[in-house]
Amino acid sequence: MNILGIDPGLATTGIGLLETDDSGKQINVDWFTITTPANTPLSDRLTEIEADLTKYLVKTKPDLAVVERLFF
Repeated sequence: MNILGIDPGLATTGIGLLETDDSGKQINVDWFTITTPANTPLSDRLTEIEADLTKYLVKTKPDLAVVERLFF
């Protein structure tokens, strides 16, 4: 099973992909960040995050995705 974890943010969005085998052992497959410049309009930042995340989802086809809850 492939599990995608997302740590959301406008400036930096963290992405991690884990794989589990039948015994439940977890293996880190991939991790990276999507970054957007601070002086970019909000709509452009969201478009960039959406495009990069969609491309990654199509490529990896995770079985499950989890998103960290935002808190301030």
